[in-house]
Amino acid sequence: SDTMEISDLTGHTVGICVSGGLDSKTITKKLVEEGVNVICFTADLAQPDEDDIQNIPKKMAPCGAETVIVDLKDQMAAAAFE
Repeated sequence: SDTMEISDLTGHTVGICVSGGLDSKTITKKLVEEGVNVICFTADLAQPDEDDIQNIPKKMAPCGAETVIVDLKDQMAAAAFE
């Protein structure tokens, strides 16, 4: 079948982008429960709606996966002025 199931990922490592919200936490928890090694990433773009980017790994921690913050502020600023 061409359709991938979560069980097809069991034992593999998957990187996903997360915001720390309900969708991010739900899919991360489900993948971890299915035996997938999940590494979460969130981009620090100096978002005005994010009071403290460090809160995202704290929100994601109960899901059982590490969350890496990738500082992309300089790249975002450079792209805005191209």
